[in-house]
Amino acid sequence: MSVSSLETTNNGVALLNRPVVVTLLGHVDHGKTTLLDALCGTKITDREVGSMTQQVRAQQLEYKNNRITFVDTPGHAAFSQMRSRGGQLADIVILVVAADDGVMAQTKEALGHARAAGVPIIIAVTKTDLPSSNPAKVYQQLAQENLLAESLGGEVVAVELSAKTTTGLEKLLDMILLVAEVEGLTQDSDQFAKGVVLESWLDSHQGSSVLLIMKSGELSLGDTLYTFNGIGGKVKCLLKPNFGKIDKALPGEAIIVTGLSSQPPVGSVVVGEGGQSYLASLEELISQQKELASLESFSVSKEKGKNLNIVLKADVLGSVEAIKESLLQLSSEECSLEVIFAGTGDVSESDVLLAGSTGSVILGFKVKFPSDIAYSAKVNGVEVRLYELIFDLLDDITGALKGLLTKEQEKIKGRAEVVKLFPLPSGDVVLGCKILGGVISVENKVQVTRQGELIHKSQVSNIKQGAERLHRVSTGAECGLLLKPSYHAKKGDIVDRV
Repeated sequence: MSVSSLETTNNGVALLNRPVVVTLLGHVDHGKTTLLDALCGTKITDREVGSMTQQVRAQQLEYKNNRITFVDTPGHAAFSQMRSRGGQLADIVILVVAADDGVMAQTKEALGHARAAGVPIIIAVTKTDLPSSNPAKVYQQLAQENLLAESLGGEVVAVELSAKTTTGLEKLLDMILLVAEVEGLTQDSDQFAKGVVLESWLDSHQGSSVLLIMKSGELSLGDTLYTFNGIGGKVKCLLKPNFGKIDKALPGEAIIVTGLSSQPPVGSVVVGEGGQSYLASLEELISQQKELASLESFSVSKEKGKNLNIVLKADVLGSVEAIKESLLQLSSEECSLEVIFAGTGDVSESDVLLAGSTGSVILGFKVKFPSDIAYSAKVNGVEVRLYELIFDLLDDITGALKGLLTKEQEKIKGRAEVVKLFPLPSGDVVLGCKILGGVISVENKVQVTRQGELIHKSQVSNIKQGAERLHRVSTGAECGLLLKPSYHAKKGDIVDRV
């Protein structure tokens, strides 16, 4: 159903029960920041949070008795990184495309991340005041990416505008509120306070600080906070844009919070009292989702209706188009194949995060896979396959779809790599570890392997980060593990929860 065909209320817009959170994605030069400045500058005094010089900006404006919170994230990778850590940030994504340039490589990448979020997309065609403006071309190009605007018979709202002349800005705001109404935007049903971390930093006066988007409940001064990897604390200060210190934060608001013991990663979910069980369940779910998505595991577990998601990178555009077309021809009703994103260039951090959040395999044709990106892929549970011949690439995918690849990927409950040793006066040794996957908790039974061979079975006696004792740690954390009984440990040993 096309939203433009719906009737609205309250002088054109229905009242929402919380601010709608909107994220802008698109090519770097297509006017995202200019659009934000134009919207907030023409509707309300700029409400950039605090005096932050970090990459994330959160601005809020009031329009027709509703509030809209705009979040400008530092690139598409960060947007998916938030999702990979459980933080569903946006209610709506605005895909910004310049009317003169049209769809660019970064536009396609942005579209992939927007689709992965599973939220409504609004097309904003910017720079329509330029003589070379061609919105029709933009819609045709997006249609080739399976994003069909209403003008072409689709259901995706598109707004043509100019931040310079302010033409179309009010229509964009109307469409944001209308889409939110159609989607039945409500606040999360959870009663406890819950927020998503947009940015975290160490302030010389306030200590550990985070910029949150509140998702549910109320957060007040003195409330206890919990997040992943044992990070917690009490709310010392709440800061709201242009209002200074406040006593309480509500859903949909961007807020600076101080009082955490350290800085949680971007995208982490922070909860108040009563949300501990939710946090534990979310942590376990994230760890399960980060199990290695591979062609072998797809082949073994394939069933009718199962999808194989692919992120494709190749050296030149001609190769991208040829491989993508060949891959799509392999899809069937029994096992469908979807190319989440296809582009040129070496495998990047953005590719890994997109693949991790969509359960995709990355296929690279005549491209490089840098060592730092390889580590990120390992941590995020993403398989990357590189090829020099198109035939080999298509052969592997054909085999996976037909069930010919039979090596099943072992499920990782919790895995850590020993990176440093800390001898104790008692003779025990604390294992300085990096958690590669899953969750490891105190009293978990574990086994230790060295170069693939089982060398020790034990139990986790203690987990520490610095001087702080933790009950559990999850993917990406660095910590000290004390095993009982101990053993003669070496760097590179792998500790697996059993």
